[in-house]
Amino acid sequence: MNQQELKFSFKSLRKEQYEYNYRVMPFLSDWKKNPYTFLKAKFYMETSAILVYFLLKYKISPNSVTILYALCGIIGGILLAIPSKTTVLIALVIFFSKGILDWSDGHVARLSKKTSFTGHILDVYGAHLNELGFFTGLGFYIYNFSSYSFVIFIIPLYPFLVSINLNIYSKMIILNEMISGKIKLKFSENTSSGDTENKSIIKSKFLNNFQNFINSLLDSRARTVDLICLIVILELTYSFNITIYIFIILINKHFILFIGSLFYIINPSLVNNILNKISSNIDHRFSSSGLRK
Repeated sequence: MNQQELKFSFKSLRKEQYEYNYRVMPFLSDWKKNPYTFLKAKFYMETSAILVYFLLKYKISPNSVTILYALCGIIGGILLAIPSKTTVLIALVIFFSKGILDWSDGHVARLSKKTSFTGHILDVYGAHLNELGFFTGLGFYIYNFSSYSFVIFIIPLYPFLVSINLNIYSKMIILNEMISGKIKLKFSENTSSGDTENKSIIKSKFLNNFQNFINSLLDSRARTVDLICLIVILELTYSFNITIYIFIILINKHFILFIGSLFYIINPSLVNNILNKISSNIDHRFSSSGLRK
């Protein structure tokens, strides 16, 4: 067996999967601090190693795997919205195991030397689609399997509030304006401008910390999604409903984030702080690389 074949053997793929993920995310190996994360990571690494073996064998591109991962959100969301216990259970299986694809595409890209920023964009976009698909489908599931008929009127609020978050949209506009040349960055050795800027930085940090705290509530991480999946299974088995409260909390979460994004935008100093950070980072990178004179 030559070296190339040995590299792509299942045993070596499994070993590389463990070594890479434990090196990049050492907390995955900590059973005491993160018992569920430890077990779920084990599940992902074992199953993705098998999948990667066949993906490499049949020369499937990593971006194709990432696109399939993104489609899981759409397919799973549709199945979750259908008023049938069978399709709901299939959807739960999809959302529980979709991470196998997410843990496989990067491994395939590294081994086949096809890592790219396009792949990263698709990966983040896929995660976004999965989050939208799961929680939107959850709203329809609640409508179909509970007596809370009013939920049909608040389901559209979830994707609507997610899409109108001005914090995200403003950064996209800033990037587009920079690309078109309408915004010129100013480089300087000293970006500090006294008490006014210090207050702006304090406000920005406070808003970022507040946003991070709110985002951590009912996020799209595996432990949250898996817990909700378990609750859905129990609801279907024992005829009770908790997910309606989860969905209402979710709507309120994104409403708070939207109000926070409004406050973020109406304060010009906070937007200027974004531009200062960009110019400062670019200035530092050029200076440290010796490209600027």
